[in-house]
Amino acid sequence: MFTEEQERMVHQLAAEYMRSLSIVVNANSTRDNNVAPPPANVMAQAEAVP
Repeated sequence: MFTEEQERMVHQLAAEYMRSLSIVVNANSTRDNNVAPPPANVMAQAEAVP
């Protein structure tokens, strides 16, 4: 099992990864409108992580 510290780090990394992923997706969608940004609930989930 993870310690609380490790758990926090994993969640933080996941949130940062989701943010960077959305930046890439948004950059692609300006060039190619067929690329949709991630669903709002996925982004909200990532942002909600402390």
